[in-house]
Amino acid sequence: MPELRRRAAIAAKLRWLLGLAATFRDDLRCSAGLPPLPALRAWRLGFKRSSFRLFGLDRGARPGDYLSDLHLLRTEAINRRYRAVFDDKVFAHTVMLLYGMPVPELYGVIRAGRMYMFDSPASGPAAEVLEGLARKAGRVVVKPRWGYHGFGFLDLAHGPDGLRINGAAAGDGAAARLLSGLDASIVCGYVRQGAYAAALFPGTVNSLRIMTMIDPDSGEAFIARAVQRIGTSRSFPVDNFVCGRGGLSAMVDPVTGRLGPGAARDHRWSVVRHDRHPETGAPIAGVEVPGWSGIAGRVLDYSRRFAYLPFIAWDVAVTEPSFTIIEANGGAGLTVLQVHGGLLAEPRIRRFYEHHGIVRGVRR
Repeated sequence: MPELRRRAAIAAKLRWLLGLAATFRDDLRCSAGLPPLPALRAWRLGFKRSSFRLFGLDRGARPGDYLSDLHLLRTEAINRRYRAVFDDKVFAHTVMLLYGMPVPELYGVIRAGRMYMFDSPASGPAAEVLEGLARKAGRVVVKPRWGYHGFGFLDLAHGPDGLRINGAAAGDGAAARLLSGLDASIVCGYVRQGAYAAALFPGTVNSLRIMTMIDPDSGEAFIARAVQRIGTSRSFPVDNFVCGRGGLSAMVDPVTGRLGPGAARDHRWSVVRHDRHPETGAPIAGVEVPGWSGIAGRVLDYSRRFAYLPFIAWDVAVTEPSFTIIEANGGAGLTVLQVHGGLLAEPRIRRFYEHHGIVRGVRR
């Protein structure tokens, strides 16, 4: 056991160093227009320049109310090695299915250009199998088995004009080259959102991000924060807010399920808020998530079943009259949540991070 703990500690340290290197790389890629003196302050407080500017910390917001980018690296220790339950999307899907959770159908995996179906021992070239699957199912999704932020997402639809990838017609040669080069990917059913989510922006599946925590004092699960992610033409084919994707994030009132205005990032890395979708004109602020109380109650119930994971970020599609859990994450980027205000300003959330040793000694 001591040897296993030593190896686990080494692995955790390596992951932290890799995360630190990635954070440093991201900061080098984007200065967000922050002048030298505020940039030095951002680094001293543990923020990337883009986060510092996006959260308004260069314009009077209190840094101590926000989890910094360095804090985010430490949060991996909260779930410890149990985070692996959700890191692998195949394993996560299997476990959630065992718990009876509403998840998309999982068809198989792709490795080195070959598709391995779960309902058959046979395998075949990914391009060939995927085209046949899309023809049969009408629409399927391909995404990395390990990954985040919507990178590598492919929406494959089959219609009268043949195969379409992310909405664009794909010639046989181009499609074959793209699909045959896939690796470490999963193939699952397309989630058809309900009228509420489609009205926000019809071009993407617009998912709720619901962050749940286990209260360290009471042992009860609670929703720390929930937002509605909304796609745009810039974020297409996904609804992601971060990484320059261009999506919107609207705060969800945890009691009523009513949306606040949609927050977006402008070219100066400042936040702009929209009561209506900036492209379609669809209302955002004041719109209520249908069946919110039922969604929140069931997500909290699922969180209790995963109580050995004190922190979970759920991605939920409202399908009306029910919902589908697109995926769950044992770790999560927090920009989409903190663009509405620092998490640490809320005592129950601060207590959670203090208990797990993430924010001890934070200056407010």
